[in-house]
Amino acid sequence: MGGSGPKQLSNPRGIYIDSDDTLYICDSGNNRIQKWTSNAAVGETVAGDGNVFVGPTATNLNGPNDITFDRTGYMYVVDQEFNRVQRYAPNSAIGKTVAGAANGNLGTSNNRLWSPRSIAVDNDLNIYITDSTNNRVMKWAPNATSGTVFVSSSTYSQPYGIILKDDSSNEIYVSDTFSASVDQWFFGASQPNNRIAGVNMFDLSQPYGIIFDFSGNLYVADRGKQSVLKFCVGSTTPIVVVGGSGTVPANIYPIDIAFDSNWNLYVSDDYSNAIIKFDRL
Repeated sequence: MGGSGPKQLSNPRGIYIDSDDTLYICDSGNNRIQKWTSNAAVGETVAGDGNVFVGPTATNLNGPNDITFDRTGYMYVVDQEFNRVQRYAPNSAIGKTVAGAANGNLGTSNNRLWSPRSIAVDNDLNIYITDSTNNRVMKWAPNATSGTVFVSSSTYSQPYGIILKDDSSNEIYVSDTFSASVDQWFFGASQPNNRIAGVNMFDLSQPYGIIFDFSGNLYVADRGKQSVLKFCVGSTTPIVVVGGSGTVPANIYPIDIAFDSNWNLYVSDDYSNAIIKFDRL
């Protein structure tokens, strides 16, 4: 998949697929969000203006890294290089900063972010953000001007992917590139409840995006292993489902993963500057 007009995708990262199988792409290198309706041949830019050297205004993005939607249809974008999260009303390209500083300033205080990576939103519209360089996960309540440290541990650093299990109000999963693991956290805990991937040395290398399928199996985009790995419920042994000699293309560098309504798997590959679709696994 490429972009609209003369531009193609550049360093695509976070992806999201809605109930209509519309695909949203963080086209990071082009500083924009692309929307692709099902079977479209051309994408539409719905946020960011694609400029390279810009300031942190309400219409600009700089290295968007992840994207999600809340239950009311608002879109949230992790604007990584501007150290903030932008929220967009339906059909609007004007963003409002809902986490971090609107002017893009980074920091270590609870009202700042530093190289945020991924995001999840619960049914109460609380926002959970992997604040990578600050080695923590932050929670921002609706309309808050400052966040609270939701996950922090002396043995935990460089968190990347984040998902809420079935929109749970007390269970969250985080991938950590430094410890090469995916952990289950219960709200209010000071340590992870369970390490569900990366228990055995060398099973994971650089886990990035994570997602569950309809059976509760965990999928991990492991850029270091150039693979998407599946961990079945209750198992800590990975199964390679994408990458290596078993799939085409064999050489991928996955950043994020998503399923459509037919459980086809989509992978963002920032090396080939493409979104790759794999038929139902």
